[in-house]
Amino acid sequence: MLAEKELESRLKADLLKKISITEKEALVRQYMGLGMRRDACLSIAQLSKHQFYQPLSGQRVGRQGTTKTRRKDMVTSEVI
Repeated sequence: MLAEKELESRLKADLLKKISITEKEALVRQYMGLGMRRDACLSIAQLSKHQFYQPLSGQRVGRQGTTKTRRKDMVTSEVI
């Protein structure tokens, strides 16, 4: 129990710096290897399980933009 509290405090100290998600994942893996529970590490690092296990693709999410724009011709009506 004491060792786990010590690991938690060391992880919190390591996470005080502004670091990327990839670096957070590496720290979580390191502390999990030292015997800390996964859920405790993830909650301290403020990562979800999805963020931890799914690799970043580096691509934008969503539908791809169009290359052609369709426009309706403006119809004018004149009254004679």
